[in-house]
Amino acid sequence: MSKKLKDGVYKAQNGSDKIIYFVHDELVVMQWKYGTFKTTTNFMLGAKWEEPLPEELTHDKFMEGYNQVESW
Repeated sequence: MSKKLKDGVYKAQNGSDKIIYFVHDELVVMQWKYGTFKTTTNFMLGAKWEEPLPEELTHDKFMEGYNQVESW
């Protein structure tokens, strides 16, 4: 059983690529130079929590964006 992630912004470095993850209620959106995708915590290797989600990113706004992007 995996530990529940804290909601917020996570960042990881993959070689020269910077990857940003937005986590809300265990749902993950990944922003990378190749695009923005919904993904899972399994792909967050090396990601570290950086900051809380912006206050204006409400649950409804997060879900709206999450539902618009493709899966990784």
